[in-house]
Amino acid sequence: MIRTQFKVSGMLKLIFVCHLIALILTPCFLIQCPARDFIGINLSYNNQRIKGITASLHATCNANCYCSSKWDPVCHKGTGYTFYSACYAGCTDWVRNSSVSDSVCTLQYMQHTVYNHIRFNLCKLKGIYWDNCVCFDELVSYALEVQYKDNHLHEGFCEKECGYAQWLFLILLFFSVVASFATGIPSQQIMLRVVPFEQRTLGFIPGGVLFGMMIDTACLKWKEECGKRQSCLVYDPYRLSWTIMAVAIVCKLVSILGTILGYITYRPNDLDNNISVQTTDSRGPLSLTVNDDRPPNEIIRSFDGGD
Repeated sequence: MIRTQFKVSGMLKLIFVCHLIALILTPCFLIQCPARDFIGINLSYNNQRIKGITASLHATCNANCYCSSKWDPVCHKGTGYTFYSACYAGCTDWVRNSSVSDSVCTLQYMQHTVYNHIRFNLCKLKGIYWDNCVCFDELVSYALEVQYKDNHLHEGFCEKECGYAQWLFLILLFFSVVASFATGIPSQQIMLRVVPFEQRTLGFIPGGVLFGMMIDTACLKWKEECGKRQSCLVYDPYRLSWTIMAVAIVCKLVSILGTILGYITYRPNDLDNNISVQTTDSRGPLSLTVNDDRPPNEIIRSFDGGD
């Protein structure tokens, strides 16, 4: 801002252009990867799409498993189905993918005992897969006629291929973020020049809270501990993308409108152009900052009594 010698009107024009570029690029948030199929969260155990309050992790296939609420997802790579945990998938056996002779650890959920939970924690190692999953077998029977050769469930999420969509999104998001942050310095400069000191505080606090509340509306499954809601485990990507885009567009439109109104209503005053005029008195050098829209020569002449 110093090198280009922008005045407030010029900075308002720059802010308007940057906000306009960011607004044009905002629809990039609609570019998304395919949503994961979380059984009991957005896909029922009988292969029906579910939403909101109709979602339930419990079904007849896992009714006698006495599953805990611990988030430990397992995936079937062939179908892309992700279960909340192996217990909710109705799995009774699990095997570690290793040549070690003691790699097989059988876990019977039908008998809800402390011994089985201890055994589960001792046997759980990386590279395992789950077998004899009743809920998965029922789900496949609802969804498909064919049976998969690999009916094992593996630890972790099912990966979804995005192709070139993710790279297109990242490129557009990069330029959108650059355009948005380019308004930061001129906005601060205008605030320092125009807004009185006592009115500058608390201006940025509500933003983070409001954005967090809007994003939370797209949550499908919350992590709960001791009966209290903690963090979101699964988001609805479709709703999340539209929510973020809508909030971003509203904010950009408000910013553009404010910039236009500021440009129309702004009148130069003594808080605008910082022109330093040095003089001396009996006590030594004195630096005086004068803010005026007039050319420096006219300002200096006015001090000399020329105007």
